[in-house]
Amino acid sequence: MTDRARVPFALIGVLLLVTSGTVAVTQHGPDPEEPSVDRAMDRLTAESHTALRAAVRKAARNAARRPVVRPANTTVGDAISEERAFEDALRLRIYLAARANLAEISDGRRDVDLSATLPGIDDEGDVGAAIERIAIDRAGPDGNRLRVHVEGLRLEATRNGNVVGKTRSDPAFVVDTPVLTVHDRVQRFDERLNAYVGQPGLASRVTGALYPVAWARGYAQYRGGPIENVVSNRHVALLTNAAVLREQRAAFGASDPVGRRVFAATLAETAVTDLVSQADSKALDRLTRLRERTGLDRVGDEALGRLDPGPDAPRPSDPMTVGVGETADLAYLRAVRTINETLDETYRPRVRVRADVRTVDRERIDRHDPVPGGDLESERTVYDTTVRNRSGTPPESADGWHHLADYSRTVIVEKTTIRDWEISENESATTAGTVRLQKAVDLLAEGDHVVGPAPPRPVASVHERGGPFDGPNLVGARDRLLEAGVEARGGADGLASLAAIGRPVDRPVAVQAPRPAALAAWARPDLGPLRREVRAISLEVPRGEVASFRTNAARLLAERLTDRRAELIDAPETYRSIAHRARVGVRAAYVDRVVAILERRADAVDRGGEQVDDALDTTTGSAKTVLADAYESRGSTGSLASDGLRMVVDTSPSYLTVQAVGHDDVQAIPAGRREHPLVVRNRNGFGLPVGDVVEALLGFLEGRETTTLRSAAQVLAVSDSVEAVASSERASADALRGEVSRTNGWVRNALLAVLQREDLGTDRSRRTVVDGALSQWNGTAARGAALANGDAARAVHERAVDRWPGELSRSLDRERLAIALRFAASETRSLDAAKPTKSVVNGTATEIESRLGYGDGSGKTVGLGETRAASVAARLPKGLPVVPGPGTWYATVNVWQVQIRGTYARFAVRARRGAPDVVPPDLTYVRENRTVGLDVDGDGDRETVGHNERIGLTAETVVGVAVPPGPQGVGDVGEVDEQSPGWPTPGPAAHNGTSAR
Repeated sequence: MTDRARVPFALIGVLLLVTSGTVAVTQHGPDPEEPSVDRAMDRLTAESHTALRAAVRKAARNAARRPVVRPANTTVGDAISEERAFEDALRLRIYLAARANLAEISDGRRDVDLSATLPGIDDEGDVGAAIERIAIDRAGPDGNRLRVHVEGLRLEATRNGNVVGKTRSDPAFVVDTPVLTVHDRVQRFDERLNAYVGQPGLASRVTGALYPVAWARGYAQYRGGPIENVVSNRHVALLTNAAVLREQRAAFGASDPVGRRVFAATLAETAVTDLVSQADSKALDRLTRLRERTGLDRVGDEALGRLDPGPDAPRPSDPMTVGVGETADLAYLRAVRTINETLDETYRPRVRVRADVRTVDRERIDRHDPVPGGDLESERTVYDTTVRNRSGTPPESADGWHHLADYSRTVIVEKTTIRDWEISENESATTAGTVRLQKAVDLLAEGDHVVGPAPPRPVASVHERGGPFDGPNLVGARDRLLEAGVEARGGADGLASLAAIGRPVDRPVAVQAPRPAALAAWARPDLGPLRREVRAISLEVPRGEVASFRTNAARLLAERLTDRRAELIDAPETYRSIAHRARVGVRAAYVDRVVAILERRADAVDRGGEQVDDALDTTTGSAKTVLADAYESRGSTGSLASDGLRMVVDTSPSYLTVQAVGHDDVQAIPAGRREHPLVVRNRNGFGLPVGDVVEALLGFLEGRETTTLRSAAQVLAVSDSVEAVASSERASADALRGEVSRTNGWVRNALLAVLQREDLGTDRSRRTVVDGALSQWNGTAARGAALANGDAARAVHERAVDRWPGELSRSLDRERLAIALRFAASETRSLDAAKPTKSVVNGTATEIESRLGYGDGSGKTVGLGETRAASVAARLPKGLPVVPGPGTWYATVNVWQVQIRGTYARFAVRARRGAPDVVPPDLTYVRENRTVGLDVDGDGDRETVGHNERIGLTAETVVGVAVPPGPQGVGDVGEVDEQSPGWPTPGPAAHNGTSAR
């Protein structure tokens, strides 16, 4: 708005009512015709204002029908601002329409000729000045009107060629047209169609709609349903249209009625049978009722965007219980094996020597000056020390250390600096300079017996015998500490010399003290109850938080254990003896070990999130960030519409289809051309083949050529089910069977080794127990699955207890054996040498897909029906295990990246004012590919001003699904990178403008 436009409008109104003119004066007094000039000027003022208002309404309608959203690269276009292209073009239209209307009202009244004009545009260079003479802004309480300020209106009355009346004004007025509101709404609508998923808009709405569908279908597949693709482009296209309709309603208060009807028809035809597809019978019933309720005539707003799959279907907000579980067992097994080392830590006090050094005197003995003309090549320092006893005050003990002994010495240090000089190629020299320093050195030897993992507390007796078994505590520790910390390091004189020349002397030295032999047996029983208590610790996290890597359950468990550490350890205020503290230290070391394992698992989960970035190449940022932001903001809305302005949306096409359409389908598309209004791509992050990331997350060795027994056995089981009805080439399956059998042998031998370590039976009886336990699983695949999931270890444990009841009479021994068997199997499966070859596993999985007829979905290769083929393929292992501890996991996650691009051939919004049965449509705003021209200089030819452009949409999101642990996980089979026809370019291949209109 110009500065003149900021004049108070009340004052402008007064100036317009009291219009001044220049009246011709003669020598014979006032002209008797002068009153008619005043009346003519008043009438001209009123008519010019009417003409200006009409010009604004006309310009607003034309600007809406042919909006300029991008300036042209022309002389006229250069006058249009990139940031305010529509507003500047509207100002120019107002100016041109105003000049034309004012020209029509110029008239003669009696013998007075009248004219109303604005400065002309003689050439294209005057366009900028014309635009500057018009200021516009939104007006009215709801902003749906247009305030206009016209600068430089000239009114003139002449008689016989003489000016008898003249005025210049800058009128300002308000016109009832919502053109700016409609344009702003369309622009905001356009922005929301292309907004980042973390902001309200299309991507967020599509995400909110996709989550319940993906979770319903993902869980249906996990439970054995014939789901080939958890997320399909069919779903994306349908839900995109629903989200676009919701965005229309948010922006304009209404959506395209034809689009709603087509959406209802599409929902009725495909959603009921495809969106949830046997995931939940109640969900199917709900969608069926929705179809019957909406029919093909209308669809309720609540049905657009969020298709509720039913109350029994899993939701991202549902809680998932994650416990410490087997991590506590692994820590227990290691704690029992290392209990002696843990106890020894408490009986390992430390000694250190701290020094206080002061320079008392300084004397230079020898000086050396630089060698003239020489270059310094090297420099070294040698010391000679003399030590004498003296009286002094040692440093005070601090930080929990206590006084053992102190020493004070005077040290005479002769410090000689030797320098080597190069004078010429064949001549060198050496100089030396010596400084004698007298230093006072005070040493303090101090000990620390508060060592080991137990919390620091006072001990009732330290240096006297006592406690269980009449233990030695730390009797004689002082002498051993001084021997190791002082005498063995050169004595007090040697340490004083080192300190005087600046060498460190405070490195702690540990000394192992004797402990009671029965201490381990006394402390070990604490671990069993503590293991059970720690194992039971759990927490609830939203499933969607896990799937989006926003929550790291392993880290939360580690933090919870850290918070409860003092409670779990249950240390007293004062230890009764060193043995008592050692026993508490065993409990502390166990809890710390569990926390450390969980923290390593938490790091592995974080690395899993990084694998999302490796798996998906997103365009709007890190895939992991997009996944997290999409989950956080899914479905976020926000209305832009107002009650004061009703709008009707008319789009072409009304429904954005992924199929190619032409002029016969959509009249807004030029004849002879076909377009794809919508193109979609969705990619599954962790489908087949089995990837390295599974091994990395499970904490196994990251061998690039191997995979897990679990995955290999599952693929073999699926292969066997296909082979049962197919007699095709079996080489791949036979190779996989050999790989699984080899790994089974490794794990079997590990179970035998545990029984031998526990000194149970003979070689023959141990083999009888293990082989008898494994015999219940017929076939290589079934046995491999049992060895992978822990069932085999449990079966061996049961047989061992039955076979050796005497040796395993104590519950503690039985419990320890069960854990040892389970983790021996787990650790063996993790060995690179024992694991199946990945290329064989993946090759068989790929062959299974091929045999199942993927590509045409027929399943004819193996003689299976389509549904049966999908059920078989869905059993192939997929997804990303998320683990709290080795050998187990609490969820399998998979992610889908969805990319959407689309365009409307024509997008129109009609704005209505007043009652719809009284006031006809007032203004129609149209967005389409079109070049916009205006006759700026009045020569009859249109100059190119700018370009109108289509409304387009670009959205990207990443959706995650988390299912409980299971052999097949969740993910797509067959086509994991699905691209619709026309991807990646929707609409016309390039910009196509038409002739200016």
